[in-house]
Formats: sequence, structure tokens, C-alpha cells
Amino acid sequence: MTSPRRWSVNKASLPALPKTHTVCTTSNSPFLFDILTHLTGTGCFLLYNVGEKPTISTHGLLATVAYDFGRNRKPVYALEGSVAVAGSGVKFLMNNMGFIAHAEKVSELASTVDDNGGLVFVTAFSGLFAPYWIDDAKGTIFGITQHTQRGHIARATLEATCFQTKAILDAMEKDSGHALSDLAVDGGMSNSNICMQVSLKGAMRPRNT
Repeated sequence: MTSPRRWSVNKASLPALPKTHTVCTTSNSPFLFDILTHLTGTGCFLLYNVGEKPTISTHGLLATVAYDFGRNRKPVYALEGSVAVAGSGVKFLMNNMGFIAHAEKVSELASTVDDNGGLVFVTAFSGLFAPYWIDDAKGTIFGITQHTQRGHIARATLEATCFQTKAILDAMEKDSGHALSDLAVDGGMSNSNICMQVSLKGAMRPRNT
């Protein structure tokens, strides 16, 4: 097992943990309220450990078993949310649009511009999952101008996953009644510094000291 990679923005750290959200959940089982995200080549899956009593969501999430070791031990439950398109958005740029030759080059392309240039990419290729659950939603790009470059679209593609993740995190906070303290990530998109920094800035709240 490799050592976690970490990103830090404003004193908040974002560790990348071993693959699969089940492994992430069990590896962090001592912490009662713990956010764990799993960014795969297709979608993004988030689990929020809520302890030994299931929380029934009223904000568009699912109640699930995080892990159960048996032997008369109580199962531990989680709130779960998923984003339909994460890494597959990068594959769209590569395979459908021909923007990049290799998926890992998306951050390099996104770094050719300072920001998204006012572009917003709703990557609803398969509808929108949690917390919206709109199965007939279609992908849309807003804000294209004559100045739009490939880098803007690449950056907006990465940010799309981050913004949808943020919506799930907000729902988890409302359902659980607890503010997010830690965000652990793994999978291919965790290798993108841009993606991770946008996720971290959106997820972490300013703290009074």
C-alpha cells in the first residue's frame, strides 16, 4: 500500500487514500463523522460515515451500510451520494473532442488558462445523480465566446465534478448536522492538482481561531 498523497490549501489537507470507497471507509472507521470520496474513471462516489445508526436523507442522498465486520458487532452506516460523470468527462474530451491524447494531460491543458473564462460545463451525459436525481438532464456548456479556448473547456470539465461534489457535501452536512472536517480522495482524478484544489476550496469552511 502506497503512502497517501496530500494537497494543502489554506492549512486544510486533502489526502489521497487507497482505491475503492470501501477500503477508504474501513481504513477511517475510528472516526465517526468522516467524508470519503472515490473518484473513478467513470463517476464519483461519496460516503459519509454516520456511525451505528442510519440517517435517512431528506436532501437527496442514500442511506447505506458502510461496513459490517459481523461477529456480533454492529454495522456502521453512511450517507452516500454519486456523480454520474467524473473521469468519463475527461475521456469525452479525449475520445470525442480530440483535445488530448492521454487522460493525464487534461490538467496540463487546463493550466494553459488562468480560469474557466466564464465557462460552465454541466456534464449530464447520463442525467444528474445525487442530490438532484434528474434522469433526463442533458449535458450543457454555458458561456462560450469567441475567446473560449480548449483550456477553458478542460478546466470547466474538471470543475464540473468539483461543483457536483460540493452539492453532495452540502446535502451531507444538512442531513448529518455536522460540518465537514476531512475529505479523503482516491482514483485517477485525484492526480489533478487543479481538481483537488477546487474541491478543497469548495469543501472546507473558514475556521475562526
